[in-house]
Amino acid sequence: DFFAVRPEHVDKNAFANWNEAKNAENQATLAFRNIVKARREAWIWGNHIDGACRIRGGGIWHDQSRLCEDVRQQEPWSKR
Repeated sequence: DFFAVRPEHVDKNAFANWNEAKNAENQATLAFRNIVKARREAWIWGNHIDGACRIRGGGIWHDQSRLCEDVRQQEPWSKR
């Protein structure tokens, strides 16, 4: 998962207890709750859902099984 956030919009201790959190998703939900409540978030919507990944396309390629250099050389997004 990926997120980008302006630090001034998140409590400075939002991730201080990372080792006690149930999981990353729950901790991020709590950390970003004020941003979401204020409707100031933006989402990247997948446009090439293939059953294995929600985000493929629009300049984003998500792959956990290969090294970045391998993916760049193989260009799986290219229509060859």
